[in-house]
Amino acid sequence: MIDYQRIFHTGFLVPDLKAAMKEMGASLGVTWVTPWSYDPMSYWTPAGKAETPLLVTYSKQGPQHVELIQGTGFWASKPGVGIHHIGVWTDNLAAEANALVKQGWVPEASLLSPEEGWGRFCYIRPPSGGMRLELVSTEIKELMESRWV
Repeated sequence: MIDYQRIFHTGFLVPDLKAAMKEMGASLGVTWVTPWSYDPMSYWTPAGKAETPLLVTYSKQGPQHVELIQGTGFWASKPGVGIHHIGVWTDNLAAEANALVKQGWVPEASLLSPEEGWGRFCYIRPPSGGMRLELVSTEIKELMESRWV
């Protein structure tokens, strides 16, 4: 099952990445890596395939990083919404996502469909709502860590 001690980031959706970097950086005492974009980010949802442009940055400081995402669709910022998700490393994303689904957890978005093995990330929440986990495959851990320097 999920090893909650492997949390590595808290994700926030923001309407203006540059403004959020300035505001949150000063308040939280963090600096940011150079933002990168996905244009578009293609992803799966229970309603079908979707695409959206995303602009993303992480705090350089860790081990618990702050992630800021400016986007639309699943990643659209909404007024008054706080934390969007908690990111957790997983060595076997498909097995862990499938086990959570069997327990009633609801998949919301992933790189690939469940039938295709979910891909490198999967956003999933418990049946009662509340928290949302982003399961992130350790297959991309080295890439992610290289961006935080």
